Amino acid sequence: MLAAMKLRALGLLLVVGCGDGGSSGPIARENYARESAATFCAKAYSCCNMAELTELELRDGFTGEAECVEVVAEQFADSVALTSPSVDFDADAAGDCRDEAEGASCSQFFSGAEVTPACDRVYSGTLADGATCEIDQECASAYCAFDFEASENVCATLPGAGAACEFRCEDGLACIDGMCSDLLANGAECMSDLDCESGYCATTCADRPTSTTCDGA
Repeated sequence: MLAAMKLRALGLLLVVGCGDGGSSGPIARENYARESAATFCAKAYSCCNMAELTELELRDGFTGEAECVEVVAEQFADSVALTSPSVDFDADAAGDCRDEAEGASCSQFFSGAEVTPACDRVYSGTLADGATCEIDQECASAYCAFDFEASENVCATLPGAGAACEFRCEDGLACIDGMCSDLLANGAECMSDLDCESGYCATTCADRPTSTTCDGA
């Protein structure tokens, strides 16, 4: 449970990109892993109860908030999004991302709620369609897909309504039964969060629940 919670929370900061508590200024690319780790660890030590903190500390091998920052920063410093020369980094958006994450409630932060829109602007890809890629953030189209003919991942344009798809489609569409279709309303059967208007799938689409792990209670 806490492993998934940690990935969701750090995903807000490091992968997708981070209420508005005022700006603390831009973050340089080389400092982003540590700043993100500091935000995560501060949230963990203010939101998690003793049992939850003990589980985190035992699993990742740290004791206390300061050591948490060192360990988590090291884990994510080598992420492709931070190290690839094909990914541009927006320092101002990174600072806004941190501020939004810090302003989120405990349950919002650890449930992966969409409360950090600035994080979507932190990374932007530079590779054209057809170029070899590792992750979506390297591509100008923000989509790195597996090319079966080339047997490698390449940047591609997200398919539109009615087009065949493997996994993802243009914004506002879902890849359902191999075709880009309208997002599903709550109550419809789903396979993943990407299928749903609400952005949450639990066998059927539903509103995303608030986190009951590290919820500050």
